Amino acid sequence: MSSIHAFDFLETNDPNRVPIVVTSGDAIFLHRRVTQHLIQNWLGEDDFSAQYFDGSTVEWVAVFDALSTVGLFSKGLQVVVVREADTFVTKFRPQLEKFATKPNRSGRLILQVDKWLATTKLYKMVDSVGLHVECGVPLSGSGNKKRTDTARLNKWICQVAKQQHQLSLSPSLASLIMELVEYNFDRLDQELAKVSLYLEPGDSPTPALIEEIVGGWRAKTVWQAVEAAVSGDTATAFTFLQRLLQVGEHPLALFGQLAWSLRRYARMGVLVDRERRKGIDVRWDKCFAEAGFSPWEIEKTKQQLKQLGRVRIESIFRWLAEVDLALKGTHSELDRSALVLEKLFAKMSTQLAP
Repeated sequence: MSSIHAFDFLETNDPNRVPIVVTSGDAIFLHRRVTQHLIQNWLGEDDFSAQYFDGSTVEWVAVFDALSTVGLFSKGLQVVVVREADTFVTKFRPQLEKFATKPNRSGRLILQVDKWLATTKLYKMVDSVGLHVECGVPLSGSGNKKRTDTARLNKWICQVAKQQHQLSLSPSLASLIMELVEYNFDRLDQELAKVSLYLEPGDSPTPALIEEIVGGWRAKTVWQAVEAAVSGDTATAFTFLQRLLQVGEHPLALFGQLAWSLRRYARMGVLVDRERRKGIDVRWDKCFAEAGFSPWEIEKTKQQLKQLGRVRIESIFRWLAEVDLALKGTHSELDRSALVLEKLFAKMSTQLAP
């Protein structure tokens, strides 16, 4: 099979059951989306079979054993995902070549790599029996004349904004957002979600609104406030909040961004509880990905979740609903609305019992 870009692959509804899939490129968001798309098409929405490994530490024997062991809920397939697999591919190239030649009937291997060189024997073997999905900015042209395919990129951004965030964008607005996030696909999805909070479904933002929301110091300060709050550092969270209020930010507008970030922690609690109720070991990496956390946030977020505790995590959705009602009703005036956000942060303090 020839290579296919992630944009095209994600439009397919029935990926072939090839034994090995390689996703390559620097867009972690696209790696994750392609992997989820494969698993959902192979195993269904509520799978219990996919296993994830860290490519920098896992040995081939562990991966091969996982590929050979069909789980109770696997639908006859065992899917194994190796993240950051460049080191793994280099170290176990002979074993991977052998697997590509004689794959396990029940095993499906997904390798997420940064680089995938077309000059190697393994590349050619995967090309003949498997699938290679490019996870990066789409390019047009050839050789030294390759350039970003802006038309294709902007079209895809418009589609994602419409389908996932009910946000109507023109190609020029899509281009503006991509420039502001510096072509970072992970930030792109987060910023689209933030922009959508300011609009009614289907509405189109203005360039001024996008420039204000996306990538500016205000957005950074909001995330810093949330980080401090969920870490239990209420004093620092108050400091960041006051900086925003002093430059004229209204609490109701800030709440949209704060709520989006805090919902990820609440969603994480729901996902972990769901897996525990079904009697399986919690797949932390999978839960973090589904909740919307990037891989580099995992270790820090684990500490924040521990600080918050189960009771407070389960209360976040209720707290946010209460704040939303207060800001639109009894506490709509500036001074009173600021107090509502301060109380929300205080509930997460290390000085208070959950």
